[in-house]
Parts: sequence; C-alpha cells; structure tokens
Amino acid sequence: MGLGIIGGKKVASALLNCYEKSRARGRPLALKVFQAGRNRLENEGATALAEVFKQIKTLEEVHMYQNGINAPGIRALAGAFAENLKLKVVNLKDNTFTVQGSMAMAKVIPILKELEVINFGECLVRTQGAIVIAEAIADFHNSLKELDLSYNEIKMAGAEAIVQAIKNKNNLKKLDMNGNNLGDGGCEKLKILLQEVDKLKVLDSLSDDEGEEDEDEDYVEGEEELGEEEEEEEEEDEEDEYQYEESEDQEEHAANGVVHEAADGPEGKIQQFLKTNSVNLLKSLQEEDFSTFVQNSSEENLIDLLFELGRCHGQMSQQQALNILDQCYHRKLGAADASVAAELLNLLLPRLGLIKDEKKMQPDDRQMASILCYLKHITRHFPSDTRKTLLFFLEQRESAALRSAEAEKNDLIAALQDLSI
Repeated sequence: MGLGIIGGKKVASALLNCYEKSRARGRPLALKVFQAGRNRLENEGATALAEVFKQIKTLEEVHMYQNGINAPGIRALAGAFAENLKLKVVNLKDNTFTVQGSMAMAKVIPILKELEVINFGECLVRTQGAIVIAEAIADFHNSLKELDLSYNEIKMAGAEAIVQAIKNKNNLKKLDMNGNNLGDGGCEKLKILLQEVDKLKVLDSLSDDEGEEDEDEDYVEGEEELGEEEEEEEEEDEEDEYQYEESEDQEEHAANGVVHEAADGPEGKIQQFLKTNSVNLLKSLQEEDFSTFVQNSSEENLIDLLFELGRCHGQMSQQQALNILDQCYHRKLGAADASVAAELLNLLLPRLGLIKDEKKMQPDDRQMASILCYLKHITRHFPSDTRKTLLFFLEQRESAALRSAEAEKNDLIAALQDLSI
C-alpha cells in the first residue's frame, strides 16, 4: 500500500522531532540515506519531507522513485537538495518532472559537486529538460558514475546535449538513454557521437527506443499532466468557493457602509493593475508602495508586473518602470533560495514564447520590445545559473513572439553574455 501522503507527512514530522531533540542535546541527527520508493508520497508528502531535508543538511543519498511526484514536488525537493551539499546519489525515477521540474533540478545540480549517481529515468524530462540538465552537469561532476535519462521522450537534440555534457566525465560507468524518441538513425548517430568522445562503452542498450515522433514537442510541453489537471481543477473549485464567500462578505460590508481596506490600499491597487493594466491606477501609486507588495507577492505576480509595465510603455516614464522593477526583483531575489529564481524562469520562458504555452497571450510587437528592454535591466538580479539558462534558451530556441523585437533580443543576449563572463 505504501506510506501515502499522510504517512509521508508523519515520517517528516517524526524526523523533524528527532532532529530538533537531538540538536538540543548537542548531537543533531546526521541522516545520510533516505529511501522511500513506491510509496505514493505525491507532492504533499514530498514537500513535507523536503522541508525537513532543508534543516538536516547531511543527506548523501535520496531514493524517492515512483511516488507520483510532479513539478511542484520536484521543485520543493530541488530546494531541499540545495541545502544538502554532500549528496552523492539522487534517485527520483518514475516521477513526473516535465520541463519545469527539470529546470528546477538543473538549477541545483551545479552546486552538488559530489554527485555520483543521477537517476531521472521515466520522469518525462523530454528534450528541453534533457538540454538544461546537460548544461547543468557539463562543467562539474567529474565524480559522476551513472546517469539515467531513460524513457523520457528525449529526441536527438537532447541526446546530443548529453553527449557534450559527459565527454569529459572520466569516471562515468553508465549512461542509460533507452526508451527515448531517437529513431533508428538517431540511435546510430548517438553511438557515433559517443564513439568520437570515447564514451560508447558506457552506453546501455537502446533496444526499447520508441522511434521518432512527428508531433511538435512544444505543444506536448504546453499540455498539463492528467494529475496536475485534476489538482488544478480542485484548486479552482476551492478558489471559486472562496471568491463566492468573499463576494458575499464584501456585499455585507457594503450594506453596512464598511469599505474593504485591501481593495483601496496600495497592495489592492497593484493587484488590480495587474488584472486591468489601468494606467490611472498605476499613476495613483508611489514607487515605495511596491516594497510592501513584493514581500507578499508570488513569483507569478512579479512576472505579470514585468509584462504589464511593458504594456504601459509610452504612458509612464521608462525610469519609473525600471525603478519599480529594480526594487521588486532585488527584494524578491536578494535573500531567496534557488527555487524562487527557478520558478521565475519557469514562468518567464512560456511568456517569451521560448516554451509553448497555449494559455498565455503574447504581447504585441511594440510591447515585447519594451519588455525585453526591462528584462535586460533586471537580469543583473538573477543568479548566475538562471542567467545562463535564460541565455541558452534565447540562443537555441526560436520564438515567433520575439522575431519583431530582434534588436532588443540581441541586446538582452549580449547583456547576459557579459554578465556570464
């Protein structure tokens, strides 16, 4: 039956209790190996455990394969791994990364310099995920012994990136790329590329390759997994219920002559601006009003702010927009852990058309030029790895939304290159 979500939370609570008591006695729990495979932990259980892992900081092996964990849970675990720098083995096989989870994990991999085994097999990493993971391991991890990216719908571009990433890994003993979408020609090409870098001997069998797919992977990336759809539907139902109750409360307050302060305060006005793009609302706010807003804002709010200020180009001074963005991104990223920057990037890439997302409308040409100018200015607040990942997508991916802002895109690329030196 497995632990399930409730069992996972109870284990997390017990571990935390043990850690706190042992720390109080001067001998804190130094957990090295955590194993909970096939336990149906899902996002909630994984997130509860991740919070404990952040405090323990001594993990060397984590085995949490086949637990129904998808991108939110993977992001939580990535944040926890960033606090456990002695990690040697990470086995998350048969969960569901997608590109969002892959990017979160790629963000933390470079600082885990003692990694020996990475098992992300059957995690729906796909080609884009394989590329960012390859970039993450390329310059580090000379101790890497095993890399499993099997059954991940990876096409040839992802396989080529992996070859480049492992070519100098002298301790690598096993590379598993079976069950992907390379096709017969791709399988042969992979073998040739590995032979050229003297790594063919580490390649596992490719006997279960799924063959090339004709469908556009970007479109598939834009789809939500079934489990996430169900989860989102539940959240939407809860949100609708909350909004209904809130509207009843507001009507009652109005009937009694009571004004809801949040709606009229700076934070309420900013939220309303993000929904309506009302320049009049924006003009009624002071730059310092955004200081309080950013403390309580989500990563999505910050990305919305970047795009909505871009849409106001010509109706407010550019310097005012830059000042607002500066203070918001500086405050949000200044003392944040790696997961915040990763989430910002996860939200930004679809809005730039670098990862297809059917739900987001692209700004018009003039607006995109302004947005890229503002983005160039605030990337100095991004961590180095986030800038490198953004640069990679800008250089390697085509986006219809960016074609008419080619000059601004090139300026952004140049700025990112300069910051990476």
